Amino acid sequence: MGAKEVLIKSVALALPIYAMSVFQLPKDLCARITSDIAEFWWSSGNKKKKIHWVSMEKLCKPKEAGSMGFHDIGRFNQALLCKQAWRIWSQPDSLVAKILRGRYFSKSSFMDCGVGTRPSYIWRSILHGRELLQQGLVRKIGNGASTNVWAENWIIDTTPRPPMYRADSDIDLTSKVSDLFMDNTGRWNRELLFETFTDEDAERILSLKPRMEAQDSVEWGFTNNGFYSTRSGYKLTEELVKLNAGGGSSLPPLEKKLWSHIWKIKAPPKLKHFIWRALSGALAVGERLCT
Repeated sequence: MGAKEVLIKSVALALPIYAMSVFQLPKDLCARITSDIAEFWWSSGNKKKKIHWVSMEKLCKPKEAGSMGFHDIGRFNQALLCKQAWRIWSQPDSLVAKILRGRYFSKSSFMDCGVGTRPSYIWRSILHGRELLQQGLVRKIGNGASTNVWAENWIIDTTPRPPMYRADSDIDLTSKVSDLFMDNTGRWNRELLFETFTDEDAERILSLKPRMEAQDSVEWGFTNNGFYSTRSGYKLTEELVKLNAGGGSSLPPLEKKLWSHIWKIKAPPKLKHFIWRALSGALAVGERLCT
């Protein structure tokens, strides 16, 4: 099982990366690749179909969540395409951005343009990546003068969003973030924050560190340096799946710690995988077979 994990991650999930960085793979192709991976993972090599004790959906969750950390092909594809969308948006003077601008969005911005007439397959694929980019961009607060408190995404929950106000508070829809500072000092007016916003959002705002010497800007909200990475984009797709499914239930901290320790045991991979199978209900025992 340990060797199979290495083969899946270094071959089956690595070979399509070049194509997935440029083209949106059809759903049917993603399903076929996923099916082949699952069949290889559970089979014993004798061309006989075996029981899939754990669903592929669960196998694609991170290892600290009790799974194998395989990539969901469709979501990983979108995260790779988002890299291209990020380059076009963040480097408007690059050659490819200029060519695409002249062809598809000469009269609008990249983030607001439509598909256009007779679009190429690559362009439609890039727009698929742009969908993820739009959900991960956040306003980075500088002096706060150009960011509207209620209309722009400047705090991060699961995704970037505006803060939520208290039901009993009076709000001004034209307020800027700079109005929340104490006399333009760059320090938040703590009392005003808790009077205006919910306690959770007030705490989120207090954790932000404004840069008074800089203007407000837009950046990727899920990395420390504000630049997009495929890893952070893929993690965002995981959070969006949970959000669309109604939030889902996250593992307790103790259980997360347990799963993390299992993969750090100083033992052969086959022993680690046996422990994982035992705890995941993936051993071929009578009780599990009944379920």
